[in-house]
Amino acid sequence: MNIRLLQAGDIEKIEQIHRKFYEGEFVLPFNRKLLNKYVVESDDKQIITFGALELNAEVIAITDQDINIKDRREALYKLYQAMLFEASHFKFDLIQCSVTDPYWERHLKKIGFVESKGKLLVHKV
Repeated sequence: MNIRLLQAGDIEKIEQIHRKFYEGEFVLPFNRKLLNKYVVESDDKQIITFGALELNAEVIAITDQDINIKDRREALYKLYQAMLFEASHFKFDLIQCSVTDPYWERHLKKIGFVESKGKLLVHKV
């Protein structure tokens, strides 16, 4: 088994794998902000796995909870408008955030956030 950088000739096979197993889950990220793209292949050169690190725009926000709820909500909406503008400027196709409060989750969904497919897992480097 060997890992190597993606080559132009690999794309057709990766697209076939994606159509067969993952088409309803996500769009192939070739046009997104990726660092090096890798292919893992068998000893007989059959592609087993494709992967890359994607640069994501994650919103980080803190709010003074002593301020009244109406003002906090309005402030967060303004913040997210600015974050969407900035992400678009830097050619990101989405922003993401982690939320632990069900109340704020409902508000974020009202302004366009949706649950991602699958569960987000993290790993310290």
